[in-house]
Amino acid sequence: MNFFATKSSIVDSALEYASRGLKVFPAHYNPADHGPGKISPLATGGRNAASTDKEQIRQWWASFPEALIAIQTGAASGILAVTTPQNTPFDTKTPSFSTYSGENCYIFQFPTQGEKPSCGDLEGGSFKGEGGFIVVPPSTLAYKNAENEEVSGCYSVIQDGEMEGAPQELLEKMRAVATVEKV
Repeated sequence: MNFFATKSSIVDSALEYASRGLKVFPAHYNPADHGPGKISPLATGGRNAASTDKEQIRQWWASFPEALIAIQTGAASGILAVTTPQNTPFDTKTPSFSTYSGENCYIFQFPTQGEKPSCGDLEGGSFKGEGGFIVVPPSTLAYKNAENEEVSGCYSVIQDGEMEGAPQELLEKMRAVATVEKV
C-alpha cells in the first residue's frame, strides 16, 4: 500500500491519512523575523491532540482551512522520519517527499524492538522519532517574510510505496546524538 494521501483537498487528505490509522493534527508555519521559522501545532494540546476521529479532523480544518497536515512520529504512528539536504539522498525505496524548504524527508518504520529513537540532529539533517511530528504532502504554506515579501512552498511526493526499516548504520548515527530508550 502507498503511504501518501492522494485526495485533492487538504481536509480530504487529512481524513485519508486518518483512515489508515495515522493520527493527524493541523499545524502552521511561524516565520521568524530573522532566521528560520518553525512549524507549530494549531490544535489545543499540540501533537498529543493528534486524532483519527473524522469529526474532530473536519472541525479542525473548518477552523483552519489553510493548515498543514501534521502526523505524529514514534510508536503511536509507527513512523521514524529522517530529513536530509536535497543533495544527500538515501538509496532506499521507502516513501519520501520534499519539504517546503527543499529538504528530503524519508519515512521509515519505527523500530518495534530494540531502541526507541527520540528526535535529534544528524550531520546536515535531522530525525523525528518518539515525541516528534512531521508535515506531509499535499501541505502547502504561504507567508510574508520580515521584508514583507510573499514566500510559499509545498510538500511534494518524491517516491511513494511501503515503509521500510531504517538502515542499521542510520540507527547507529541516531544513537550517537540522541537519547534512546530500550523497548
